[in-house]
Amino acid sequence: MDQVRREEHKTLNVAGNGLPDGTRHDWLRSRAATEPKDRRAFDELRKSGLQMARAWALNKTAMVLNSYAYERPEGKHIRWW
Repeated sequence: MDQVRREEHKTLNVAGNGLPDGTRHDWLRSRAATEPKDRRAFDELRKSGLQMARAWALNKTAMVLNSYAYERPEGKHIRWW
């Protein structure tokens, strides 16, 4: 996740787009630990179509898959995904 963020950040800075500036901790922070106004800003950032948003979503999905204790629900989640 962080490697994708770094690479995309460099690319966007060269292009003159400073959109992801100062968002490193937003991507790493738990949603429960954020203020409502920060959550709204992060939700907009997530929906921006950036590669780092996709990497974040894949990371969160992998974390959910890792939390299953039984094989059947895990398989169901994988098929849904």
